[in-house]
Amino acid sequence: MTASFDEASVALSINSARARYCLAVIMTGRDLGCRDQGGERLVLFGHALAGVPTSRSRSSLVGERPWDPRRQRHWSSHGLRWRVCRSEHIVEWGRSAFAKVEAGRARHMRQQRLGWRMPHFSSDNALLRSLSKKDLEALRPHLELIDLTVSQVLYEMEDPIDWVYLPEVGLLSLITVMVSGAALETSIVGREGGVGFVEALGSGTMYSRVIVQIPGKAYRLRAVAYRRAFDGSAAMRKAVHKQVELLQAESRQAIACHGLHKVKERFNRWLLECQDLSGGLDDMPLKQEFLAVMLGVSRTAITRIAMAAQKQGLIRYTRGSVKILDRAGLEKGACECRASVQHLRQQLEPESVLGKG
Repeated sequence: MTASFDEASVALSINSARARYCLAVIMTGRDLGCRDQGGERLVLFGHALAGVPTSRSRSSLVGERPWDPRRQRHWSSHGLRWRVCRSEHIVEWGRSAFAKVEAGRARHMRQQRLGWRMPHFSSDNALLRSLSKKDLEALRPHLELIDLTVSQVLYEMEDPIDWVYLPEVGLLSLITVMVSGAALETSIVGREGGVGFVEALGSGTMYSRVIVQIPGKAYRLRAVAYRRAFDGSAAMRKAVHKQVELLQAESRQAIACHGLHKVKERFNRWLLECQDLSGGLDDMPLKQEFLAVMLGVSRTAITRIAMAAQKQGLIRYTRGSVKILDRAGLEKGACECRASVQHLRQQLEPESVLGKG
């Protein structure tokens, strides 16, 4: 049986001079209700759709009744859409809604015939990739892909944790700000981890300023949904614990690096880290201010080191941008922490995403 829309069934006859404007509601294209502007009475009518249970549709005019405001609230709670429209437009509106329902039904049947399934979810974020297929599919409805823009502030110090961020491409910087206003970068986060996934399980407060240093994209999910997933999955708890281990190991390595190695060696190492963690970008929008905070030195020192590296053909340094020209040369001039951190990641990440451009 092929469903059709009977225009005659929507030829309204409301005995009121104020019936020129009507409130109309469409319930998934199956039922249409309208009342005159004065609220004197309500007319309900509809049509039968093939394959739709009769309890969800009406095949004829079902009558008129006094307008009841409670009915509007009831319908609104079920997601029904109210609009004000001219009475002569209702026929066209009903036909349009019916066509949309029919198109959706045909698309669904076609997908069933072809064995259609939801596309497999894929991610370049190490934390998401370490989850089981079951856990990932359970988390998937809560993940929202967002754009990351340069200098965007995701968190200030002592902000409550509302979102957990899991970068796909791009780089986030965690900065500790002193009372005096001095700042030092304590960690960078790219597609190997995330921001807020540790704090959301504890105090629920961020104790670093989190800003975007290299633009890209990230998945984010509500901290409430993240905690619920963490509590319900042993595999996810294991994956998060490994990420916590990695963060602790990297923090200890960074402290040793700041105290023992030359600025030039740390500069080379951090450029390589930024490239790896941001998704393999050759041309990175790294500002002089960020490089100074990252290494804990003055801008003058950054300019001197960057110009020396450019003279050696390792990078091309311009205002607000660093392009890596000789990665092997940077590797040779980087401090030993570079190899140590790579080894840590290979040990603690189920599947390393680093080095995949």
